[in-house]
Amino acid sequence: MGRWIAPAVGLSAALILAGCSGLSDRAVLREASGGRLEVRYGQLILGNDRAFRSKLGMIQDAQTSVDVMYYIYTDDHSSSVLSEALLAAAQRGVRVRLLVDYHYNYRLLDHFTMLEARARGSRGSLEVRFYNRPTRNIVMDAALLTLGCPAGAAGGGGAAACSPAGMAELRQRFADERVDGRPAAEVGISNLNVGGSGLFLSGLYARRPDVMALAVLQGAGLDGSATPAAGAAGLATELQATARLYEQSGALPPFARLVTDLRLATVFARDGVSSNATFEALRPYLPPERAESAPGARDWEYLTDFLHHKLLLVDGQRVQLGGRNIEDSYHMRPNPLLDKYVFVDTDLYATLERGGEHLQRAFEALWSFRAMVASTAEIRQHAPNDFVANLPAYGAAMAACAGTAPGPGREACLAGEFGRRAVALAGREQQHATAMGQRARAYYARYPHAAAADDAPAFDLDPGALVAYVENLPFRGRRPAPPYERSYGAENGAEGRHGKHIHALWRAGLLNACRTAGERPGPTVVLHNAYFFPPSNLVETFGRMADGSVDCRGASVVVLTNSAETTDLNVINLLARHSLKAFVDHLATRRDAAQSAQFAIYEYRKFGGGNRISLHTKVSVLGDDIIVGSANADVRSYMMDSNNGFFIRGAPRFRQEYLRHLDELMRDETKTRDMTAYYRSTPRTAIVEEDRRTFRLLLAEYGADQWLAPPLQAELEQRFVGLLDLVYELTRATLEGGRKGREKAAEFNRLFKPL
Repeated sequence: MGRWIAPAVGLSAALILAGCSGLSDRAVLREASGGRLEVRYGQLILGNDRAFRSKLGMIQDAQTSVDVMYYIYTDDHSSSVLSEALLAAAQRGVRVRLLVDYHYNYRLLDHFTMLEARARGSRGSLEVRFYNRPTRNIVMDAALLTLGCPAGAAGGGGAAACSPAGMAELRQRFADERVDGRPAAEVGISNLNVGGSGLFLSGLYARRPDVMALAVLQGAGLDGSATPAAGAAGLATELQATARLYEQSGALPPFARLVTDLRLATVFARDGVSSNATFEALRPYLPPERAESAPGARDWEYLTDFLHHKLLLVDGQRVQLGGRNIEDSYHMRPNPLLDKYVFVDTDLYATLERGGEHLQRAFEALWSFRAMVASTAEIRQHAPNDFVANLPAYGAAMAACAGTAPGPGREACLAGEFGRRAVALAGREQQHATAMGQRARAYYARYPHAAAADDAPAFDLDPGALVAYVENLPFRGRRPAPPYERSYGAENGAEGRHGKHIHALWRAGLLNACRTAGERPGPTVVLHNAYFFPPSNLVETFGRMADGSVDCRGASVVVLTNSAETTDLNVINLLARHSLKAFVDHLATRRDAAQSAQFAIYEYRKFGGGNRISLHTKVSVLGDDIIVGSANADVRSYMMDSNNGFFIRGAPRFRQEYLRHLDELMRDETKTRDMTAYYRSTPRTAIVEEDRRTFRLLLAEYGADQWLAPPLQAELEQRFVGLLDLVYELTRATLEGGRKGREKAAEFNRLFKPL
């Protein structure tokens, strides 16, 4: 399998009791969400078409329940086919529950409320909830940001609302709010829409920094509300008023400055590296007592804790999970309908003999986690999307009035044109329903492989294998029971206590693989993972596998991941290169030749025609064990995201067949390349220069020249290089260990968790 060097990529400190007696079945099940699953039939699915048809067939055959959790659930061609199947299931009497990530899927709020409305009155039911709603602190900050009382910054109007009386009234409104019959402060959430808070949150989740800036700089007073009036006429009036503010704000220097700051916050903080860049951009616009609030800052820091689960559970007996989201890129082969990547991914399907109740309880725990989950009705209270949903109408109105001179005439033209084009919720839902039907029909009519056989391999699970459902959860404690306490981040060495059970098993599995090394030919560990930028606990573990802390002689570790030319997340790939280089440089002086594992790094190459092929798989072979799931080998998956997967043991044939498939892939030089020698022999200065060029190309690709002046682009490039240097330095310090190493390991995870 190519050449070997001492550990190529940082992974972690882990299991801490070196060598020990191995990872027992009992220890595995302690980290699982429930007991052992008895699988009647299981199959690893590599082909996108096969994965899609499996999901569709499961939904079409559902008798009592369909429980669905995905990070991305969109409205394209294959996704529309699945959505129609979910509606049909509800209409024939099935209970359908769909949990999606708030941050990614807010833009499709109208689509999900359409699904709920179409199922209403059916024999069954269809309900959608969004995961990681804004906390009460964030809703309160949104209200304060939009009341025109910044801490010494040029803001908007409404300063009277920031008088002591106004602030007291605001606090009282939040103090009086009740949710589910309890004080909202106890639950930690809020559905209030005060001042321009709803407009601000709508811009935040719609990823519209211009709308966020509008809300901050032109927010209403305490007696105002961003909630649209009832009826189409009321909505049109509300939208016209907001649209006038939107146009007027565009000419204000503070507006342009804040929009730029918020855009930069998605790349780097203005003050350097920060894991809370959005909050830092907004801090000057908050009253001092809120700007310095530690709980508030923490909530902003974890604003993007994603629901990264991928799960379809039908009747509590059939389940499919893995890396695939609900989107064409995961469910199609290259074809003209796709406008971006085709993802290489992996799912595992299983029919359960026993243990389905464990999966049902695990779903229920997230579905009912009140502190983080909101219904669509609640979202329309605290973050109504009427204005952002009608921004295309506003753009059309501006185009129609382009020839009208500024002044009252232009305002009247815009108001009239926008009023005619703005669409109320019922109309928007009908548009989504029509589009869903059209896209579903187009899937069968225009997708050339809709009825063709999938030629990608699939591997059956050995009968009697131990299978456990494992998760990374936002709960504290090994076995949480309601009411749950939210866990923010994680602590190296205490992964399970922070709900990071997948990472606890990853660390244990890596060291357990050392114990069994040499008992079989071929690699001991293969990390087939799309985004390989490991958190410091895994960096430390790989270090222990190489420096003699753990006897890992005879073990071989292979990393197979994306390259810069195949990844859809360039930043992860660029940073990871310097973590890899740091690991290789560390090994040059610290590797224990007698007890070290051997490591190799492979990358995917750009192959195939038309649509770009990108790896999205998350499969780990850890000695005799395999984990198939949704967790990336990056810092975000450890510190922020929820994740799920199957831990599989006692399936030697399954393991052998999958490794044979990977061996063929790594021997095919048209699809992958061995990067081991590159990291060993290329000076880091040369790698930095390569990455400088890539960074410039990325800025051009994202059109940064349209909103960033050349001096600021140059400044960003220097900060980017500083970020690469920091990755290298923190990785080296983590590997060196000791008290300083532990401090730097924590800093590494804190800084890079949002990426």
